[in-house]
Amino acid sequence: MSMGIALSTDGSTATSLLRDTDSALFRAKKSGRARWQFFDDTMHSQAMERLTIEDEIRISLRKGDFVVYYQPIVALLDRSTVGYEALVRWQHPGRGLLAPAEFLPIAEESRLILGIDRYVLDQVCAVLASDPNGATTISVNVSAVDLAHESWAETFRSALRTHGVDPSRLIVEVTETAVLSLRPSTTGSLDAVRDLGVGLHVDDFGTGFSSISLLRDLPVTGLKLDASFVAGLGDGNRGADALAADLAGLVAHLGLTGVAEGVETETQARTLLSQGWLHGQGYLFGRPAPWPGQAGRAQ
Repeated sequence: MSMGIALSTDGSTATSLLRDTDSALFRAKKSGRARWQFFDDTMHSQAMERLTIEDEIRISLRKGDFVVYYQPIVALLDRSTVGYEALVRWQHPGRGLLAPAEFLPIAEESRLILGIDRYVLDQVCAVLASDPNGATTISVNVSAVDLAHESWAETFRSALRTHGVDPSRLIVEVTETAVLSLRPSTTGSLDAVRDLGVGLHVDDFGTGFSSISLLRDLPVTGLKLDASFVAGLGDGNRGADALAADLAGLVAHLGLTGVAEGVETETQARTLLSQGWLHGQGYLFGRPAPWPGQAGRAQ
């Protein structure tokens, strides 16, 4: 068991002590199991910064400062675009365009990710609705916080109905970590959305110990090979080559859609294709950018 400790000062209140204790407990848990942590000045500064960012996220959600970028997913054989992944960015009023790593962890801890996820889904549905006869699919990432929310499946259905989008043109991407954090009863929401015809891909596949069991226990339609596997391809790293090839065989055997992430070189692309991977995503094929015709700056 981990423990957070905050000492009372002249300006302390019950609320501030609880807040500081929570901050210390969070730091203790990040350091490992069965640890304790005192709340100190550095943590106070970090806590104040976090509260500021939380307030800014709330304001930006109301103002519409979040934007959606789209990264292409291509067929490795002919490099044709077969779909896109939707990736959120924050057009911060003072700091400019921020990548997800700079705000999503705080958004998830504060549950503000619920509003961000819903905004992204609405924007993606609007894009798909603008081309009702198109065949393009778009993947949306769903956080563990959102999946655990009792209304997630109904919110998803509502967005599809509002925009009149064919469910088969949407793919939900969930990480192994997100699914493993859920109670068994909450995974039913994934089944409900899958029953609509929405695809379900496991993102960052291969980075955990339970990846194979997820393919057995969930209605998965595809998986995305984690970029860490792709990075070592073609460098004489026989371990990376063997693992990627074995996973390609698993994808083919189960009849799933397989996408290799983080492809940056022609050598990686050729190696993946020779192993049996049919789809790829990465800077070699295109960086995330606004949807054509939408305002924004590619990054």
